[in-house]
Amino acid sequence: GRCGACYAFAVAGSVEGACCKKHKFFQKISEQQIVTCSSNNDYGNYGCNGGKISSSFLYILDEGSMDNISYPYVSTDTEKCAHDTTKVVTRISNYVIDEEQLKDVLAAKGPLVVAINASSKLFQFYKSGCFFDALCSKSVNHAMVS
Repeated sequence: GRCGACYAFAVAGSVEGACCKKHKFFQKISEQQIVTCSSNNDYGNYGCNGGKISSSFLYILDEGSMDNISYPYVSTDTEKCAHDTTKVVTRISNYVIDEEQLKDVLAAKGPLVVAINASSKLFQFYKSGCFFDALCSKSVNHAMVS
């Protein structure tokens, strides 16, 4: 099935990169945990119907993350949250959502999450190099690791 979980994959990728940079060890974390467990009134994400980058980081800050073997991705949000505190493999102490600090955060911590508008045909058929769209929209609908 289709699951609009780009926000979970982007945040997981950013946390994985930062942890790898800090600890010199790559730990794959659970995107499914973000999709399933941050979709409630506390965090306000919408499971397979999308979510917010900041809410996803806040969830990991509060709860930590299990690995993707203990909590594998199943491309649905119909299951109940199965977060197990005894299986948390990654924690974060903070996150930054500030365009002015992006360059410093990228250099110090690792990969960033960016939100873009992926609706334009120009973007959908983009192949390489620096992407530029003169009709850039401030409306975003896709998250990815940068």
